[in-house]
Amino acid sequence: MYNVIKNITLLLFTLLLLVLFLTCAKVGTPPGRSYETEREIKITIGSVEVIDRTHLVITFSSAISPDTALDIKNYSIYAEGGTVLKIEDIIDNRKDVVTLITEPMEEVNYRLTITNMKDE
Repeated sequence: MYNVIKNITLLLFTLLLLVLFLTCAKVGTPPGRSYETEREIKITIGSVEVIDRTHLVITFSSAISPDTALDIKNYSIYAEGGTVLKIEDIIDNRKDVVTLITEPMEEVNYRLTITNMKDE
């Protein structure tokens, strides 16, 4: 009988501590932890238009962060045979449109590569 009373007392004491802990705990994220996760956004190219030999207008499917849209390192243009076309400047026309200013393009096919874009 003594063991039963002892076990019930221990159980009640444990429940009391649990209730006290839960009622005193702060609501929110524990220190040192973050529940924010990176979200994956699919950004696509709506269109690419060659205006003239030195201007290329790119329209994206959604607004792009200016930090990534205006970073020349995020764009590469390769001519047939692998020659790199130099990008001299980028103009931010709208939140979803940029204009690349390049060295003069020749009458060959080019491949445009865009990386590291983030939405706004």
